Amino acid sequence: MENKTTKTLLLVRHAKSDWTTKCPDFDRPLNHRGESDLIVMGNQLSQLDLKIELILTSPAKRTLLTAESIAKSIGYPTKNILKEPSIYEGSFYNLNTIIEQLNNDLSTVLIVGHNPTFTTLVEYYSGSAIGNLPTLGVGIITFDITEWGAISSNAGTLNQFIYPKQFG
Repeated sequence: MENKTTKTLLLVRHAKSDWTTKCPDFDRPLNHRGESDLIVMGNQLSQLDLKIELILTSPAKRTLLTAESIAKSIGYPTKNILKEPSIYEGSFYNLNTIIEQLNNDLSTVLIVGHNPTFTTLVEYYSGSAIGNLPTLGVGIITFDITEWGAISSNAGTLNQFIYPKQFG
């Protein structure tokens, strides 16, 4: 009998960005609400006491700022955040491939990116209809698999679906 182990994937949509800034989409910063929501969600994630072993992020300014803030909240070294260019404007196929190719020694991975792909990923992996992953929404999905390459449709359980408006 094969020994199964649990893999946990946290899919995080970036915090609210500032649409009033005249700049290219890639360089758009966070707005004040996004910054304050990060404090709330950072506290929530730190209370979950998950042992995040890798944070991957889109290199866009708003996702990188989100990843760095979360990392600080949970005690993850910001210098160890990996920027993955294909997450920015990444298709479902691209993101699924990134996840399937994660190092199997990793049990818990947090990825920060963009909609609509992140909503699709949460629904695909968990079989849960969430409708929309709001800004700074977090889908925490666990899988009973030994290799990330075994990840597939409806293979996971959506353990938590949290977002800033739930907390005030």
